[in-house]
Parts: sequence; C-alpha cells; structure tokens
Amino acid sequence: MTIGLVQWLIISPNVSDAKQMTDTAEVLNEALSQEREWLVAFGNGRTFPLVTSEIELRRRGTKILLEIPTDNGLRCWRITTADKSETEITLKTESAAGRRRETIRLIKRTPAAEMQLNIELGRLRRANYFAETLRDWLKGSRIESVSLNEKNGRMANIFISSGKDERLVAIADVTGTLRAESILTATLSLLERLRQRTRRPVGRSLIIADKRVAGKLSNLRSLLDSRAASVFEILEVDETTSPARLKPVPQKSLTAVLSARATSLKLPGHVTVSEASRRIININPAAIDCISSQNGDTLRFHGLPFARVRASAGRTLIWFGAGKPRTLLDETTVSRFDNLLYELGVIRQAGSENKKHMLYSALPEAWLESILRRNIGLIDANLILSPIYNQFRTASAKIDLLALRRDGRLVIIELKTSPDRETVFQAADYWRRIELQRRRGELARHRLFDDFEIADRPALVYIVAPALDFHKDFDRFAKMLAPEIELWRFELHREWRSAVKVIERVSGRI
Repeated sequence: MTIGLVQWLIISPNVSDAKQMTDTAEVLNEALSQEREWLVAFGNGRTFPLVTSEIELRRRGTKILLEIPTDNGLRCWRITTADKSETEITLKTESAAGRRRETIRLIKRTPAAEMQLNIELGRLRRANYFAETLRDWLKGSRIESVSLNEKNGRMANIFISSGKDERLVAIADVTGTLRAESILTATLSLLERLRQRTRRPVGRSLIIADKRVAGKLSNLRSLLDSRAASVFEILEVDETTSPARLKPVPQKSLTAVLSARATSLKLPGHVTVSEASRRIININPAAIDCISSQNGDTLRFHGLPFARVRASAGRTLIWFGAGKPRTLLDETTVSRFDNLLYELGVIRQAGSENKKHMLYSALPEAWLESILRRNIGLIDANLILSPIYNQFRTASAKIDLLALRRDGRLVIIELKTSPDRETVFQAADYWRRIELQRRRGELARHRLFDDFEIADRPALVYIVAPALDFHKDFDRFAKMLAPEIELWRFELHREWRSAVKVIERVSGRI
C-alpha cells in the first residue's frame, strides 16, 4: 500500500534551466542511493529486481533520462514526472519520440513481498474476470476452478464443465505480456498432462487472447498438423464493450496462410564498413566482426558488441564498452579502449580461465552465430550464406542465419545454447514468413544470394544447439508441425567455442 504519496517534483518538457535539471537529477540519484536494491514494476504488472548500480539517471540537455536493463536489452526513457513515498518512487516516462508513455515504479525491496502479493491478487482478479466472461459465453456451463499456473503465475487455468458433459480448460494470459509461442507451448503441455488422467480427463482447450495475440496464435495453429490443431480453440476477447465479448477465431489452412499477401521486402540501401571500423577489426580479425547498417557499424568480439561507430556532422565518433554506460573514444580514453580489447582477448576465448566472467558468459548464441557467419560450412558443407544477410536480418524477422543449399533450397537456421521450449514454434513462424516472401518472389527479386537460383520448394529449418541444450519437449513439439515444414535437429559437441562439430543430425519427424 502506498503511504502518503505526495508530489515530489515535476519536470516540465520545456524546462531550460540547466542548473535546475542538474539539481533534479541529483535529488533522484540521492533517493536511489539510499537503498541497495529496488523492485522495478511496470504498468502491465511485469516486475523484476535491480541493484541500484544498474539504474542510471542522468541529465542530457533539458531532459532527465532513465536507463535500466530489461528482458529486451537496455531501455531508455525520458522522465516527465516523479513522485516519492516512504516505500517507492513513481516515474512517469515517455519514449524518445514521445509516442509511448510508461509508468515505472521503483519499490524498496523491504515491501517487495507485499507487492508480490498484490500482483498475485491482481492476476487472480483478472483470471476470474475471464472465467465470468467465459461462463456467459458458454451457456449452461459451470466454472469448476480458477487458478494461476504454477510455473510463473502469468496464465490463468480455468476448468469448465459444459452442458454436453464435456470438461474443458481455458488458458488466458493475465499479464498481457506473453508471446503467442509461450501461450501455445503452455497450452499443449498442460492439455497433454490433463488428457492422460484416468479420472475426469480434459478433452480440449480454449485460449483467450486479445485481437493481436489471437491473430498470431491463429497463424501458429495453421503450422500444426491436423491432430495438434484440433485440440484447442482460440477465442478473441473484445474488452471495449461491457461485458466483454468472446469470438471464436476461424481455423485457417496452411494453404490459405501461405496465399496471403506478403509484405514487400524493403532492404536498406547498400552499406559499407567504415574505415574506422576496418582499423579496429584489423587489431584482431579472427575475433572481431562488424554488423553494418545505415545507422553505422556495430563491432563485436566473438558476437559481443563492444564498440559502435557513427558518422555525425562530418566526424566519425566511436563509443565503446561491453555494456552500459558506453564511453566516447578520444585521446583521454584510448587507454581504456585498449584495456577493454585486452580483457576481451583474454576472457572471451575458448580457453578462458574465467568462464564465470560476464565477458565470457554473455550472449553465447551471438558467439555461436559469429563463428558460423565466418564459416557456415561447419554445420553443412552444402550451404551458402546470404551475402546481404545483415540487411535482410534488419528488415525481416530476427532469423539467426539464412542460407541456401547448393540444390537451391532455402535453409532457415535457428541457434540455441540453452533449452528453450518455444524454439520449435518460433522457428516454424520464421518458416511461414520466409515462405511468404519466397512464394511471392521477394527473395529472388532482391538477389539475396547473388546469381544463385532459389528452388521452388519449401524452405528447410535447421535447429542448431549443443546436444544437451535441446528442450525435453523439442521432439514432441517438432512432430506436431505440418508435414510441409521439414525441420532438422543439429546436435553440436559441447565445446563448440573451441571447434564447431556436428555430432548428430536428426529429422524432426523421427
């Protein structure tokens, strides 16, 4: 419970007094420094803990910026208003362009347990709201129980007895933050367990989702075989009316999905690696590579970004750092840049003696991707990597690697270095997007593989991971895919940083 919430300070977007802005930033930082840890809570209910050193508040011109690490990387917001109570700091923020507003609460860790309880109660209220909506839609049905899933409490499990003497389970995301792949894997896993019960088994499932997620779930359902697609139904919820309304989402065939209009592929113009980037690459060309875009170059050491090169007002600017904050390279910081490169060379290498160090453990999938970008033949000698792969990756889905076999078949390569239950359906959705582009001739039109011809056959999917890092449900989910999706599992030797070796290649159909 918030105690005595009072207006603490208001930061006007038009403030031009630099001293006032500096004083305000200092007041905020002083308040943060009073605690070692904070619980960060977003308006959608998502929370995670941070130590004070991970929260950066700084002034830039007439703005005060908040930077914190999130699941999607480092995020930056502009603070417009700040409130303070005995237990928390509430920041009203907006994105750099001012288009998106977010309320972020920094809560002292002392009342974190109470906060977690409030979050759970809020999610349960949301779950019961969905249950009541479902009961009104399923005439003659009875709600047996409503609970949150045991794993993370983000999904509601609603058990229903219908008038047809059928027992159903409905799944709903009570946080509004889950990906369609997460909801689908959770639904299929729960349903399999429930259908194996000898006493009162559950026959099928209902998934309740808003229009955006329901559309993505519908696309995923079209990628399943007929048996897997028939065990659940998708209900689109419209909460703009009172009471909310549910509408079944018609099942689309894979043929219909792949006949849809493909978005025109717009690749960035031709980009070249800057001279400054080339000089840095030459320091250690076996470890450093460059991802170029129209915004500039990002230099990586075995996949870990450590420098960014940008052209500004006729000058070349270089910022360096393996995390935040980054430092501008100039005469006064060149020794720190040299030290960073030395540390990367010692720590981020296969024979490192400090494998718990962040420089070694960070971004392992990017490390594997950087190795295969240099030599895609390590997993299949018949593969050719797209020469304009960087631009394509920027303009399309976040596909790890896109290659072409010498017989002309496209290959979508998804890399994993830790078990991920969503891998199969994530890769299948990439397959759908690439197939749409291939069938519409977009990939050939942009000459993704120069003069090599792309065969008129569906793309292949390669899932590449260390042998012990495939999720235990991988094979079960792979067998649920439509027969048109040919998926292969490439198991690597565990010491892939030293040498990438494929120890087994298995079809997803086996």
